[in-house]
Amino acid sequence: MNVQSAIPDEFPATTIPTEPAQWSENYALMCSNPGDRLTLFYGTGRWHADREIWRELIVVVLPNGRVLCM
Repeated sequence: MNVQSAIPDEFPATTIPTEPAQWSENYALMCSNPGDRLTLFYGTGRWHADREIWRELIVVVLPNGRVLCM
């Protein structure tokens, strides 16, 4: 078996499938520095009601416990 052929394509979809209940496109990233008590979360994906629209969420947790969201 060719291992390379088992790796999925990492690029976003070039066409939007017509079956909304069977498809979504989402990406997420989370990183932290426990020593400094700092965390970052980033998530993005297509909105379920209109898959032409991308939505995103950015959350930062600061060392003092304050949470910033966008």
